Amino acid sequence: NIFTNVRDTKSNIAVAAVAGSGKTTTLVEIINNLVGKTLFSAFNKHIATELQSRIGDAADAKTLHSAGMGLLYKVRKVKVDDKKYYAIIRNVAEPHFHKSSLMSVGKVTKKILGMTMNTLTQPDDFESMLLTYGFVTEIAELGKRLQINDLKQLIQTIKAIVYQSMDEGIKEFDKTGLIDFNDMIFIPVIKELSGSWHN
Repeated sequence: NIFTNVRDTKSNIAVAAVAGSGKTTTLVEIINNLVGKTLFSAFNKHIATELQSRIGDAADAKTLHSAGMGLLYKVRKVKVDDKKYYAIIRNVAEPHFHKSSLMSVGKVTKKILGMTMNTLTQPDDFESMLLTYGFVTEIAELGKRLQINDLKQLIQTIKAIVYQSMDEGIKEFDKTGLIDFNDMIFIPVIKELSGSWHN
């Protein structure tokens, strides 16, 4: 059924399977029967390396981050700095918080920013995303530490910082090529980059 669906439909296919049932073997067989170059997305680099040895030249086994980097390199030379958004968040947050609070605000906001980027959360869905991933509790704890009683206002301030920081992060990429780990996936999607992922 899996092979038939791969051959006869252009729809997405989800396969429910338990550990040890042959998922990887099935995927390798599918890859070997596809026409054209294919991306075999792997969870981490170790798995990608192992898969590449099993599929040879039939496809490229890469993490999504690696595929994203391949697309970014087609736009410009990139530099990776995992602290990129700490500096951006600090600058954006400075008008809203006392300098002594910026480190605490930055730590919480950086986590929220990463999840917002990874889930492509739109502003209208921001509060739902915070609830889904438990960030409301973190923001409430931050509010207590900073002696801020208005939780709704604090959430709105962090929301504004998150989206402004994303905009600044994209501008920084355009200007200098600086990216962090989340940008490897986020920027290719936001800029609708397409084509070969080879780098």
